[in-house]
Amino acid sequence: MCLALIERVGRRRLEYTGFLLAGGVSLLAFALTSLRTGIPFLATFFAFALMHLFHNIGPTNITYLYPAELFPTRSRGTGMGLATSASRVGGAILGVFAFPLLTSSLNISYGLLFFAVFEFIGFGGVTFALAPETRGGRPLA
Repeated sequence: MCLALIERVGRRRLEYTGFLLAGGVSLLAFALTSLRTGIPFLATFFAFALMHLFHNIGPTNITYLYPAELFPTRSRGTGMGLATSASRVGGAILGVFAFPLLTSSLNISYGLLFFAVFEFIGFGGVTFALAPETRGGRPLA
């Protein structure tokens, strides 16, 4: 889906839409709902499937596209390595260590809220503040 929309919609819009919908729609709504009632497995699966769908619309794919477009040719490999390592620290390390600790000591709602906060940081703090639009292969003002 990202590839079909990237030149028409733009990288920045796909990036912040993916962060907002992954954090706002799936994680935050699911976390707030699960605070009140027990959520069955199917709803949990559906919430995480939505999160991954929204991530694949924007942030996952654009993490690899931005460095190739923004870094000079000689340092694109370094840019790709930095982008990939940052995504691994956030997704893999926090996901593996923080989520089980939060869900075992509190409950799944707090684990989901924890990651929803990071989605909103990616949405507002990083994408709006730092991500230029590079539609057409060049940064646009």
